[in-house]
Amino acid sequence: MQNIPNDIGALANLQKAIPLSDMPEGRVEQVGEDYGVIAQFIGPNLEDSIDVFKEGNGYYASGHNFDFFASDIPDLMKKLKVYGATELYYGRL
Repeated sequence: MQNIPNDIGALANLQKAIPLSDMPEGRVEQVGEDYGVIAQFIGPNLEDSIDVFKEGNGYYASGHNFDFFASDIPDLMKKLKVYGATELYYGRL
């Protein structure tokens, strides 16, 4: 097995997931180029992640077999919890 320096391996550079309960409410900024995804949430009971997009004055979220709209960040956070999201995996809120 070949040794790979820590700064080259992808695992060494992964950002630690943030629990949803520790997320501050605030402004959402687009940080990725993945088709407008501004944040991605995960949870132990989710089949796949929930991708969040900016949609007009609100937000659109899409999971493996569901999607929903949220009017603002408090509404988004409430619905993410209902659908089983527990951690922010990617992006910023």
